[in-house]
Amino acid sequence: MALKSLDFREKRKASWEMLEKLLKRIEEKGLHSLQPEELIHLAKLYRTTCSSLYIARNISLDKNLHEYLENLVSKGYLAIYCTKPVMESAFSKFFVRDFPQMVCKYILFHLAALVLILLGLFSGYYAVQADPSYYFTFVDRDMAEGRNPYSSRDELAKVLKSGRESNQSVRTAFASQLFTHNTKIGFLCFTLGIVLGLPTIYLLFYNGGMLGAMTQIYHANWLASSWWAWVLPHGITEFLAIILCGGAGLMIASALIYPGKYGRIYQLKSIGRDAGLTVMGSVALFFIAGLIEGYFRQTDLPDLPRYMLALSTFFFWLYYFIFLPGSQHGKKV
Repeated sequence: MALKSLDFREKRKASWEMLEKLLKRIEEKGLHSLQPEELIHLAKLYRTTCSSLYIARNISLDKNLHEYLENLVSKGYLAIYCTKPVMESAFSKFFVRDFPQMVCKYILFHLAALVLILLGLFSGYYAVQADPSYYFTFVDRDMAEGRNPYSSRDELAKVLKSGRESNQSVRTAFASQLFTHNTKIGFLCFTLGIVLGLPTIYLLFYNGGMLGAMTQIYHANWLASSWWAWVLPHGITEFLAIILCGGAGLMIASALIYPGKYGRIYQLKSIGRDAGLTVMGSVALFFIAGLIEGYFRQTDLPDLPRYMLALSTFFFWLYYFIFLPGSQHGKKV
């Protein structure tokens, strides 16, 4: 029996020692420390050792060998089946990977939304330039805050400087109000996509037209530099969020107009989920835009830092939505 046990051990000793070595590394550094080929080898060694334990029990080899193999198999089981993988939170996973990749996947819809806003912007600008009476066709009187094509240069400049004397609580309330208002617009652009996208198209065009009409009266009064320094720091993020919500609305409309081979219900379920997640991500952009508009815009900073912030946000979002998904392509995160 002793000779049989010794012979059994000698034939399989190398694989047991290799398994022990890998299990020690896992114990010290974790399962992620093994290379892919080592993980495959680990599984093979574990199965071989389980088989050795089964044989040792059935032919009644010595007790010490039983205990050794049982201990080795137990360690292998814990390492392979009971190790908790290091998992990123759902929050970080969504914003680091899923959200930018989702936007990239449906980029054509978002580009269409951008085109609609730009069409509105140029339409509003040139319509007011040709006939100032068109101004209130594009700009709601509440949003105008007293500004109109007949306002003086000083009156227009005064609006750009308003709110700078506000205290912290007033700015917080203002930022909250802006976030709520802009989020409502974004949700309308998304949800109204169910009406074949027509209201979504109108809202995108109208928001662009409002910006274009107001831009024209500032340009006409030689306040272009101050106007864009006032708008762009928060406007880049805010209009990007509106574009994404509008693109999501157009995605819903496309599912209704082009049902595909599986029908409208299937398309709505498939595309609707992605559109909804896109809007969820856009809420974060509205929040950031609200903070910038509520706090940074109300400061006494000159135009240069404002343009620097606007440029920084532009390149950040460009990287986040265009280059980041590309750098993660094929990468398991």
